Amino acid sequence: MTQICMTPMSDHPLAHSAVQLASCALMLALLMTSPVMAQTAKDTVRWDDRAGQWVYTLFNPADLSRYKEVRYTPRTLIEPMVKSKVQWDKDLYEYSYRVKNGASARQSISSLSVRVPKWDAEAIKHAPLAPGLNGTQLVAIARAEVAAEEAFVAKTLYSPNRWKPFLNVNRPTRVVFGWLVDYQKGYAGIAPRSGQTGFSVLRAELPGAGWMELQGDTPDMYNAPTLPRSGAVADQVTDVLAEDSIYVPVLVPAIVLPKPYNGAELARRLKAHVATWPDAGLMDADSLAAMNPKLDALINALNANDKKTAKTAAHTILAMAGKYHSGMDDASTDDDDSHDSKTNKRKFISDRGALEEVIEPEQPIQRVAARALVFDLRYLMERMDSLR
Repeated sequence: MTQICMTPMSDHPLAHSAVQLASCALMLALLMTSPVMAQTAKDTVRWDDRAGQWVYTLFNPADLSRYKEVRYTPRTLIEPMVKSKVQWDKDLYEYSYRVKNGASARQSISSLSVRVPKWDAEAIKHAPLAPGLNGTQLVAIARAEVAAEEAFVAKTLYSPNRWKPFLNVNRPTRVVFGWLVDYQKGYAGIAPRSGQTGFSVLRAELPGAGWMELQGDTPDMYNAPTLPRSGAVADQVTDVLAEDSIYVPVLVPAIVLPKPYNGAELARRLKAHVATWPDAGLMDADSLAAMNPKLDALINALNANDKKTAKTAAHTILAMAGKYHSGMDDASTDDDDSHDSKTNKRKFISDRGALEEVIEPEQPIQRVAARALVFDLRYLMERMDSLR
């Protein structure tokens, strides 16, 4: 099935755990068989340096002399590095991702997820069931619906061996896609010091910038639904689960081409997408404020069919995009093979066993965002020069 549940865990734009949500059906099933632990004011939590786990001591409300320990290992003990590239494939763009797990990782990477703006794609809709259908007919309809969903996914997402894709286009404002490890094949994911290619999505949209959410494999990850949601340790549980992913910037299919094509309208859509970058942590507010007048000048010039002014505005924006990153003037920005995207915030276990966090300084504009902007501006100029 291609559907996934959506239950935001935080208001921060990067904290909604799409991978966790993709597996929520399994979590809900676990909840039915493993109810959430009872909560009391005596409940405690501590970090186990030796095991690298959170240990929750949960007391029985009916008898506080009795308690149970539940362990949970954060799924962030990974060191992901992602190369994303886009290339033209017949009438569509293929967005490819190569994922590596660094030497400092303690877990295999077992799930990848990407959230993007709404595509120009019809939601998978199923006709309402007619009254009076018998069991055989209902089974046949269900199988046909599953086959239709799987066919849509198969022509959109390509997957490496031992990985399963998922895709949801039915939400009103965004699309979620990604890949989960196929545990039934005895595979835990991308091990430390190794990599995996073959993740790709085939779409008509032009590239934008977004985040890939990655999580590690842990033997106790299915304890998450049983952890307390109220009581003495509830706030800590909420924080742990909300920060249980690593985010890496990647190229994503994000900007729908106008039909019929209109350069000014495409430039407006590009500007609207760029406007989302500060809240998403892909660009700072000062850089956006400096770039917006140049984008407005580009839009106005395209509206007036003033090619000279449009090119001047585009070249100014290109220079701004490449100010902090080398290679933005190369034609190979669709590939950028010499650079890995990394997270600017991740947790690790120190030599003493403590859970620590490293935060890298943010850039005025993420390299992947600059690449997307350069790609789209070049597309605009080429379309304008070809008079198509």
